[in-house]
Amino acid sequence: MTELTFREQIDQEDSALFYQFQDPQEKVADKLMEIGMPVTHDDLEYIEHRVYHDYVGTVDHDLKDPGH
Repeated sequence: MTELTFREQIDQEDSALFYQFQDPQEKVADKLMEIGMPVTHDDLEYIEHRVYHDYVGTVDHDLKDPGH
């Protein structure tokens, strides 16, 4: 039987409360990082992916801009 120390119990409770009150977008980013999906530009492995990511990012930004 495994028993948790008092510190481990407090840490588990803190992490559960943090997760419960965390911003939903941050939860998604955390889950994506856990499974190894690139989240930021620096996480992309190959230069080709970075170039495509930069291009698609600018296109998406232009689409969201109503003045464009």
